[in-house]
Amino acid sequence: MAIDNLIRDGFHNFGEILDADKAAAINRRARELRSFGPHLFLTQEEYEADPQHWGVNPRPGFNFIDQFDDDLAFIEGHPAIAATISEMLGDDYRIHNRKFVCGIPESWLPDYLKKKMAEASINNLGAYIRPEYRDITYFHGIDFHQDIIDWPAWKEDKKTHEFLTLYIYIHDVTEHDAPLLTLTGSHRFGATRFPHAITPIDGSHWKYGDGHGREMLCEHRLLTGGTGYAAIWHSCFLHGTQQIAKAGDCRLSLRYILQRGSDPSGLRALNAKIEGPLYLEAARVDLDEVGRVNMLSNTIREKPKD
Repeated sequence: MAIDNLIRDGFHNFGEILDADKAAAINRRARELRSFGPHLFLTQEEYEADPQHWGVNPRPGFNFIDQFDDDLAFIEGHPAIAATISEMLGDDYRIHNRKFVCGIPESWLPDYLKKKMAEASINNLGAYIRPEYRDITYFHGIDFHQDIIDWPAWKEDKKTHEFLTLYIYIHDVTEHDAPLLTLTGSHRFGATRFPHAITPIDGSHWKYGDGHGREMLCEHRLLTGGTGYAAIWHSCFLHGTQQIAKAGDCRLSLRYILQRGSDPSGLRALNAKIEGPLYLEAARVDLDEVGRVNMLSNTIREKPKD
């Protein structure tokens, strides 16, 4: 069933499949090790004195999740999750990357960032976070995007290094906690350039164009779930989050990037259904030469029309 869903929809929802107590323990320990709040941010003067927009995310040797190796076995060894990944990517698949992702509430943003974050499309806050805290990825709303945005020309012998994303909620995520918003079947156009041509149609559908004259109607799904919720999707599957507008706590989640092995039979079957490229040399056009966002638009910023 999981494989069929991935091939048809580009996505599979495992639901609250993981041990909730173990997932909650990761959340508690993360908050014991890291104090989350407005103090994470540089002041306007500090940012403007030395703006850095490259290398401001977790990297090998500087990744908060490395402190949790012994805590993650129940995720990485879960029978249903591991079996799905093996069938899709091959038994020798590898974890290319894993990290904590933190959704920041608006009330934590310094004043100089609030207008910028309201207009920007990919609100990755790394450039504005104090350097010692950049071992986590911080967001305040994320427009619809494909995960190829992080690896625009991942290639081997002129073919994409195909991969899947696994996402885990380590505490309850309601509609007020910036849950993931996904577009069912959007992977079928393959890799398209960000920002994507997406227009809300009604309370549950969006029109998506591939930039070459084709359009499809996609149903959106808001991924709320309890502690231990898991979902997996293809690298060309469109997803994002709205901003956390309420005052209060941040949202902490785990994101895995899973790279194919030598016999990715399920992924081959999925990719055979895609009518478009699997990678792009340039996956986005919204950044200037130093990595700053230079296109102020955000499709997902407003809720879909009723």
